[in-house]
Amino acid sequence: METLRTWWDNELFRFYFLLIACLLLTRIPVIGKYFRLLSTMIHEGGHVLMALLLGDKPHQVSLFQDTSGMATVASSAPWKNLLVSAAGYPLPALAAFLGFWLIQHGYATAFIWGVTLLTGLFLLGYIRNLFGIIWSL
Repeated sequence: METLRTWWDNELFRFYFLLIACLLLTRIPVIGKYFRLLSTMIHEGGHVLMALLLGDKPHQVSLFQDTSGMATVASSAPWKNLLVSAAGYPLPALAAFLGFWLIQHGYATAFIWGVTLLTGLFLLGYIRNLFGIIWSL
């Protein structure tokens, strides 16, 4: 048991262990789909957030059974469209970093409440297709 604690105290070991655990977690048949859809929802949220920051109007977010998604946004300029398109990619990475930070510092409950609140806000504001609504609930 002491050897395991020594390994766990090693920051590099902990990083690679959690990375492999996350990769495996997303491949578990039923549970993995939930985590991939959560990542998709956060990705689509990046598009919505950037549109709101630029003063454009996001219309809807759709989440699909194949874990893909689509955000429909009305952009008023081509350069805004480019920024809205690119904004979906960094947000899941930032959300994962924040999630790991919260869990590492003993705020796992806050992380779960944050994910629940984010999902609820998306459900109320943007998710419009039947599968997305059922998944969110």
